[in-house]
Amino acid sequence: MKGFFNKILRINLTTKTFKEETIPDSVFETYLGGKGLGTYLLMKENPPGVDPLSLGNMLIFCTEPITNTRNYGSFRHGVFTKSPLTGIFFAPHSSSKRRNQIKSAFCA
Repeated sequence: MKGFFNKILRINLTTKTFKEETIPDSVFETYLGGKGLGTYLLMKENPPGVDPLSLGNMLIFCTEPITNTRNYGSFRHGVFTKSPLTGIFFAPHSSSKRRNQIKSAFCA
């Protein structure tokens, strides 16, 4: 999909390692935009019944396809995880300069 690099950067804070992975085009065709991608990755990566405060709970940062463009709304990014308060899906969206740094790392 245009606007994404079809890659994710998986960072393990426990082992202080990282690796780059490719995301198939079919994922972008099915789950549109950064919200769709973040939701897909969270549902795929988080094991059922994971404790929100455990190391198994993923913290996923996603930008939108139009991030770093001059289009209205192009300065949004989302953080996806399982909420410790409710125990369900949590995906706040924000606008800040961090979205440029995330996108500049050539990650989806």
